[in-house]
Amino acid sequence: VEFLFGPSPFWPGPTESEKWKVRGSAVMSLSTSPSRSGGQGLSLEELSPYADNPPASLENSAGIVSEGLRVVSHFNGVPAASESGYNGVGGNTGGKARFVFPELIAEAASGMTWSRDFDTCDHTAS
Repeated sequence: VEFLFGPSPFWPGPTESEKWKVRGSAVMSLSTSPSRSGGQGLSLEELSPYADNPPASLENSAGIVSEGLRVVSHFNGVPAASESGYNGVGGNTGGKARFVFPELIAEAASGMTWSRDFDTCDHTAS
């Protein structure tokens, strides 16, 4: 209904914690599936749809970088290495940096969920 009439003033929407849980699930899902662009890790373009203010187009490189890096930094993403070494400009991905999320993957594998908003650990699987 929201897509027809806009956001409801009577529903406050998801909390920050809920938004980050969805983003974490998306990062995990994208990280464990074969990459659309053929490399290890996720590019900032692949992360941008999960931002609070996603860029209107893939031509908006400043928006892609700022919103994508927000997700990368929240989940402690690290640059992925390519076969030729560091995966920065000039790598085999056309100059687009890719990021992996070892902490998030390890937490998911151990069944532990971590909430950065409250700095608490829940050792039960979700």
